[in-house]
Amino acid sequence: MNSFLSRINKIYASSKARMMCRWPEIKSLYVQEPDIFENIFKRGSSIRYKLRHDVRMNALWIAYNITDGYLKNPRCYYCGILFEKSDYFNGTVHLDHFDPISKTGKHLAGNVVPACRDCNLLKSNLLDIELLQISKNPETFFTNKYLSSSDSKKEKLMDFSALFFQRIGGIDGYREKYNISINEIRSHQDKMKDNYRAKWYRN
Repeated sequence: MNSFLSRINKIYASSKARMMCRWPEIKSLYVQEPDIFENIFKRGSSIRYKLRHDVRMNALWIAYNITDGYLKNPRCYYCGILFEKSDYFNGTVHLDHFDPISKTGKHLAGNVVPACRDCNLLKSNLLDIELLQISKNPETFFTNKYLSSSDSKKEKLMDFSALFFQRIGGIDGYREKYNISINEIRSHQDKMKDNYRAKWYRN
C-alpha cells in the first residue's frame, strides 16, 4: 500500500460518520485513477477549508465522487461539456459548491460538483432560488441585480438558469414548462445543454 492509500485508509478508519461505501471500493477506484483521485483530494482539503468540520473525510468523499464521475461520464455538471483527463490538472475543471459556500453551502461531497471554468465563474455565488427567479421572471431579477452587466451577460445567465430548472423547479414544473412527458426529460435536458454550448462556446 503506497503512502497516499495508507493516509486515506487511516482517515477512513478513524471516521465516525456513516460511510458512503466500503474501503475496498475506495481502493479499487483509486487504483483505476490515482492521479485524479489524489489531485481532487488535495484540492478538497486545501487551506481554505481547514476550519470546516472533518475536512479530510469530506475531501475523501469528494475525491471519490469526482473520480467516479470522471471514469463514468466526465462532463461539466452544468453545461455538459466533455472533459479530458488533462482538464483536471490545467484549471479547466473547477470544484463548484452548488449551494455557494460563501452563503449557506457546506463543503460536503453532495454539494460539490465538477464544473467548467466558464460555468463556475458565470454561476458565481448565485443561490438556486435566484437561478429559478432568473428562469421564471428575469425582468424582476435584473431590476435589482447585475445592473451594470451587458445584455449579452444577462441573456447568457437566462440560458444558464434554464439548465437548472428541473433540479430546482421540480419534475412536474419542468414537464409543464416545456410540454414534455417524463420519459422525454433526459433527452430534453441533453438537447438544452447541446444548444447552450453551441450558442455560447465559440471554440
